Amino acid sequence: LTDLVRYSLTPCPCGVGSAWPTIVVEGRERDVIVRPGKLVTPRQVDQALGSLPLLLYQLSETRPGHFVLSVVPDEREPLDRSELEARIADVLVPDGLEVCYVPRLPFEDTGKFRTVFPWSQTFPTGSTHHG
Repeated sequence: LTDLVRYSLTPCPCGVGSAWPTIVVEGRERDVIVRPGKLVTPRQVDQALGSLPLLLYQLSETRPGHFVLSVVPDEREPLDRSELEARIADVLVPDGLEVCYVPRLPFEDTGKFRTVFPWSQTFPTGSTHHG
């Protein structure tokens, strides 16, 4: 599979603090969502949702521009649904968004966990989308 990376001129946050450009991994190419005028990477979605009290999430594009965001909230902290929706809307500018609270999310047969499923990809249930 192909990882998407970009160079960053921000110094490495490690103890060495090298001035050399660093590589930022944006996610797998297969997990990029295509929106009008931009590409949305898994890293952008992670950054948008990162500070919210979530244990796990999966974002699935059910048809072009329409998304289901399944979340496993961290029960120790309240989750502000409007904040969750606003953050994902800022990144995706969706035509439609449904947020579902779930007790758990499926892993792939390989044991890996994917957070983003674009329209053209297979969903965790094994069904595929054709468009």
